[in-house]
Amino acid sequence: GRGGDVRMTADRLANENGSAIFTATLGGNGVGGEVLLKVGRLSLLGGLIQSVTTNVGTDLNGDGVVDVTGAGGNVTVQGIQGAGTAANNVALSGGSQIVSTAEGRADGGGISIRATSLNLDGASTILSSTNGTGRGGDIVVSVQQASFSGGATITSSTNLLDADAGAGGAITVQGLQDPGSKADSLALTDAGTGINETINDSSNQG
Repeated sequence: GRGGDVRMTADRLANENGSAIFTATLGGNGVGGEVLLKVGRLSLLGGLIQSVTTNVGTDLNGDGVVDVTGAGGNVTVQGIQGAGTAANNVALSGGSQIVSTAEGRADGGGISIRATSLNLDGASTILSSTNGTGRGGDIVVSVQQASFSGGATITSSTNLLDADAGAGGAITVQGLQDPGSKADSLALTDAGTGINETINDSSNQG
């Protein structure tokens, strides 16, 4: 079956000290639940927002071939008025994470953040990873201004566990006007801070 959605609307949403907003779909061929946050301000201090899908698919006719697989649920952060609007500020610090993880045959869910101001600090991360044959979810960050510091990252990660490993998701950082428009300001400071696409190849290790 389909995973349950998590939907929250608030002028200010704080996620701190190891607290988590989490949706998971494990096994079978179910579609992952969505995490939808409509906020004025979102603050994560050592917090976690995560969508996990572990999907092996279903062989419908017994021929040994998987016929149906589900997909991971999306994580969306947007303005309090809903689709097309931007949160005033999204801030991650203290190792906070917004994560979409795909395992098995599932394609990962996407991560979409629309904010006038986005600030990542203190080894915080926005991460899409795939650990199976499914494709990693795309990350789309639409901002007026963004700053990353203290080792903060936006990362698309592919873990090559076998020759059929899925491709990592794309990362797009853009303005709020239209797809592909320019953000007003993008600042990256301090060692280890960055926007990365990584491949961890363990497929040939004994």
